[in-house]
Amino acid sequence: MNKTYSGIAVGVALAGLTYATWLLKQSLVSPGIFLSLATVVIAASLVVAFAPVIKKVGFWSLSLELREATNAAEQVLEQLKRSVEYAFVPAIASITEFSGGFGDLNSTEDERLEKFLKLAAAIEGAGCSVHHAADLAAAARVIAIGQLRKFAYFSTGAVVPSLDEPLPTVDALNAEAFLPDRIEYHCQVTKRTKEGLISQLHAVIDGYSKIYPYTL
Repeated sequence: MNKTYSGIAVGVALAGLTYATWLLKQSLVSPGIFLSLATVVIAASLVVAFAPVIKKVGFWSLSLELREATNAAEQVLEQLKRSVEYAFVPAIASITEFSGGFGDLNSTEDERLEKFLKLAAAIEGAGCSVHHAADLAAAARVIAIGQLRKFAYFSTGAVVPSLDEPLPTVDALNAEAFLPDRIEYHCQVTKRTKEGLISQLHAVIDGYSKIYPYTL
């Protein structure tokens, strides 16, 4: 077995399995998807390792004509990339779901926000942002509206848009949040202190500023 190809194969296997394991630990893929992804990684590394002696390889209904090791590696890695893209599909589909229970009404952040940001970072790190851009934007919009409901809880009179209505910009939210009359009225109704309310509003808007760019 050629040492160069063996080195490439080991690199593919280590990188792929490490990344797949990280996705599983972050709960971004299910155990079933992890197993499928690991299988693809191992198969890809074997194809690269034996590229010099393989003339034609059947790989998940995909015939690879291997004329040289470099070409073989490129094709296999492309297949691996597609498998990684597929692995994110169930995670994106479930990212807008709530964990259950009543949650904390006084929290300043939608419970789905942090998990979404981790998933978006993982997708970007895998080089799949363009492929999943539309689905991420749709999910981000749902979570952004959830964050706006948090805003409305701390800002009496704030209107939460529906899914098909434009979202307010971060600047617009800042301009609305700290109107003196609204602050005073909300404090009177909820018995909150002015300082505490302003701090909570800043925290809500900070969370919104993290999700808003993904909706564009």
